[in-house]
Amino acid sequence: FGSVVPKRAKLMAGVWFRKCLRLHDNAALVRAAETGDQVVPFFILDPWFDRSRIGVNRFQFLLQCLRDLDGQLRERYGSRLLVLQGRPDEVLRDLFEG
Repeated sequence: FGSVVPKRAKLMAGVWFRKCLRLHDNAALVRAAETGDQVVPFFILDPWFDRSRIGVNRFQFLLQCLRDLDGQLRERYGSRLLVLQGRPDEVLRDLFEG
């Protein structure tokens, strides 16, 4: 009988995009791509940051930036941007607790 070599667990790395929505100089994304088997880029749409507080034009600009980032992630990494909504502390807790 041959020996059985256990497979290593796949590593998943999350990259939280907050204020900087660029790829070309994003050290966290580069590091995650180097070390993780799967990279999950995400953005949390905080309820504080809504159209009534920041204005329609600024909110529309944010949505355009998120669409552009998603397109770049698909092109360069074969990944998609996960957009989550809620208070960041609650969203992160839910993500890590599972």
